[in-house]
Amino acid sequence: MGMPAFFASACFSLAEQTADSAEWMDYCLDKGLANKAYSDAKQADSAQRVLASVQVSGSDYNKITTSGNKQSARYVFFAGCNVYFQPEKILNALDIMDAIGDDYTFLPGLDYCCGDSHLFMGGMGMTQSMI
Repeated sequence: MGMPAFFASACFSLAEQTADSAEWMDYCLDKGLANKAYSDAKQADSAQRVLASVQVSGSDYNKITTSGNKQSARYVFFAGCNVYFQPEKILNALDIMDAIGDDYTFLPGLDYCCGDSHLFMGGMGMTQSMI
């Protein structure tokens, strides 16, 4: 069955902190510490979703994972998926946007992939297919 996506993402996070991240990721994959080079944020067991869900309340988790209901707005706040490791940053940004009072909508980064994780691991083809 393989390791949960969480472990793959943990290896990926460690890889980001090393000088040769591709070498570190290869090590994680070879040793069975990860079954893929990244965590797909759309999956329910992704590291981003799991970590965000244990760091904030249920209502705050729903707030940062639910798209805004506006069909058009002057601004769109797209958080990306990596910030979900620290969900309080998204909540703070949403509070600031609300305080400013300008017309905006929120697009959760977990549901829309920009391809950053794929690009980081050398997956240019996969990244291009997502854009």
